[in-house]
Amino acid sequence: MHNSFYKTMKKLIPLILLAILSFASCVNNEDEPGATPPDPPLKPTDLKEDELLGTWETYYMSKEIQAQYYAGANPDTYPSFRLIEYDGYKTSYFYDSEREEYRFTTKNVIDSIIEDGTYSTKGNCITYDWKSKWTGEDTTTYQWIGEIGHTPGILKRYIEYSNVKNEYFPNAKFFVRDFFLERETSIAPNSVVDINPEKEMVDFDYLLGNWEITGFTQWIGVDTSEEFNKKQSEILKGTLFTFRRNEKNEPSCTIGGYDEYGKWVESENLIEIVDDVIYFIYDEKVVVPNTDPDAEKEFYLVKESFNFRVTHKANNTFRDLKTYRDLRDLSKVVKEEIYIQRK
Repeated sequence: MHNSFYKTMKKLIPLILLAILSFASCVNNEDEPGATPPDPPLKPTDLKEDELLGTWETYYMSKEIQAQYYAGANPDTYPSFRLIEYDGYKTSYFYDSEREEYRFTTKNVIDSIIEDGTYSTKGNCITYDWKSKWTGEDTTTYQWIGEIGHTPGILKRYIEYSNVKNEYFPNAKFFVRDFFLERETSIAPNSVVDINPEKEMVDFDYLLGNWEITGFTQWIGVDTSEEFNKKQSEILKGTLFTFRRNEKNEPSCTIGGYDEYGKWVESENLIEIVDDVIYFIYDEKVVVPNTDPDAEKEFYLVKESFNFRVTHKANNTFRDLKTYRDLRDLSKVVKEEIYIQRK
């Protein structure tokens, strides 16, 4: 399918990524190699490496932000709410007897390795040592366990970032705490404990058949723009999703829509479902860099995805919901809904 559809979807759906990247990637030296981990947020639990052995899948993530807008000011706290970009990520912890070390591997929902290295524990802190796949640099990061084993197969962990940057407030200081709920896949593979509001679970059989987008609405705080909503609805309206099993019996979806030239185009996508989140997985062409302007362009394929979070689920309708904070005014929560109906 023409990339314009995905570009359109990405303009609407992963705006949340801007918030995640801005408040998770720009961190100070507490995430740099050799740094001393800050004091843990909770009382140490004398966590042992063996307690983590197994595969843990993220099924909930939230982000709390504190902002100090000028020196000496009391920080403003912005409460957390659910984000879905890490749903389905899995971290496997294991002991490598040949190397005589504890190791971990983190994969995203499309099975790409994100991190791979060693881990150790002290108190309730996990130290991860790994080589960045993006920079090639040795990297050390820290996370804290708030609870493990209280509910069988359930782990609660935190990541903290300080001196986080926001381009709209260059002189402010931001502190961010990410919170994750994870389930051990052999003990509690389908657990969704401690989530409020509850998820509206979806399975592939429910999706089988044809669905189409009928509209779009965005709210910034309590405000909404009829002009913007109308424009985006016109772009997305009529986009068709045909869910079926392909020749390999894999869950898949044919997406059909009009490109910017008014031509109807289609794309095949594999489907991965994590509770109430539908991932659409597709191949995207990446141009191989070449300094010769006359050379024929070469491409390679990388797997990409976008997702729907299912809410307001009924027999013939559901909504995709995304929420994130407006980086220009963190007190405002942006909510976007795409309306989808069985055809």
